[in-house]
Amino acid sequence: MKDQQIYSSFYFSLGLHTFFLIAVIAYVLITGSARKMSNITVSLVQSPVRGVAAKSIKTPTAQKEEPEREESKPSVTSKPEPKADTARDRIAAMQAKKRALKSASQRRQVDISKSGAKVAGAPGPQGGADSYEGLVGGIIQKNWYNADFLNRFRNYSAIINIRIARNGEITILGWEKKSGSALFDREALRALNNSNPLPPPPGEMEIGVNFDPQKGR
Repeated sequence: MKDQQIYSSFYFSLGLHTFFLIAVIAYVLITGSARKMSNITVSLVQSPVRGVAAKSIKTPTAQKEEPEREESKPSVTSKPEPKADTARDRIAAMQAKKRALKSASQRRQVDISKSGAKVAGAPGPQGGADSYEGLVGGIIQKNWYNADFLNRFRNYSAIINIRIARNGEITILGWEKKSGSALFDREALRALNNSNPLPPPPGEMEIGVNFDPQKGR
């Protein structure tokens, strides 16, 4: 009787252990396949994510390159704006030129020579000595005349344009012609300085003083 109980317990225990063993094996198999499937599922889901991640890495690089391309563009140099004073300066220069031409056309010339002074274009041996220009020429000729000097430089001539103010003050406007000799030109300027001031004219005027030892001969 006891032997039957022992065998029954043994078989019961063996069957129970076998059941648990089969259950464990089945659990392992089921969970293992589930894990494989989950791994496959995760890999499929992650593949687009990886692609997105790759794109997200490239995006800053592309954004960084765009400003460089913009900087490499050739800079457009703006044309300098025309100065507002340019046209005004041109007009002033033209007006000054017209005034100079007008004064030159109205300017009379006085010839200072070894024999005396003469107003160019005026009749008479002294060339209008009674006129104001003739008076001026006579004064300058006396301050310039030197026999030895004129004999040495008889082939030279120089023309200096001057302005005579209402009070007789002389202003040298410039050289119309230089003689080519520094000494001759210096003596002509000295004659003008020694003649300053002149008698007051009837009105401000400009004349050209021609220093020519041989003029009128």
